[in-house]
Amino acid sequence: QPPGATEPVLLPEPRYVVRAPLKVGSGWRSSTQQSVIESLSETVTVPAGTFTGCLKVRSVNELGNYTWFAPRVGLIKAVARLPQAAGQSTASEYVLELQTFAR
Repeated sequence: QPPGATEPVLLPEPRYVVRAPLKVGSGWRSSTQQSVIESLSETVTVPAGTFTGCLKVRSVNELGNYTWFAPRVGLIKAVARLPQAAGQSTASEYVLELQTFAR
């Protein structure tokens, strides 16, 4: 959403989070990024627990993101690596993790 906007802004094209076929090496691109499925068998531990058989997606744009999806749960973790800003000694990284989940 642009600065100062009070209403959501629709994107000019669909932006997929995950796209079939769900197989390693399968990918898709939009005008701003390219994504590829890197794994269908990751084991990921987050505060909500340990999940197996997770799908891992790598997306490349000006950032560099990884997302993990657990079967029958959905998004459980996302990592965004930001480029090094002027005056910083290292690049920034943001991590989002599922905190709780009730089956």
